[in-house]
Amino acid sequence: MLYASLCAMRTGMNILTEKEGVIIDELRGHGGFFKGDDTGQRMMAAAFNVPISIPSTAGEGRAWGMAVLTAYMRWADPAQSLADFLDVHIAPRIGKAVQPDPRDVQGFSEFCARHTRGLAIEREAVKALG
Repeated sequence: MLYASLCAMRTGMNILTEKEGVIIDELRGHGGFFKGDDTGQRMMAAAFNVPISIPSTAGEGRAWGMAVLTAYMRWADPAQSLADFLDVHIAPRIGKAVQPDPRDVQGFSEFCARHTRGLAIEREAVKALG
């Protein structure tokens, strides 16, 4: 189930990286996906083939994220970008990045390719039941 959810994200990331030319050096995760030790980090690193780092508060989810955005809106210097604000106030809390394991990257790529091909089955099932 976790890999299936990451396939949807990977599809969007492929558009950004392959069609839009966005270069991703590292992703920083936050939310319940990262509550179980380094499992979420390892899976996401495999899905996107980039290092994944998380803050110590990663498991707190969206409430914490909204609090950070509120702090930015309330206290940041008007000339300070959100990225700069996060670098100053959040980056010091970021843990060591989990690097993608080539075997996991290969396994995820194979899973996602099969998952994507299987979407046609779902479309046909919806048509048959509709």
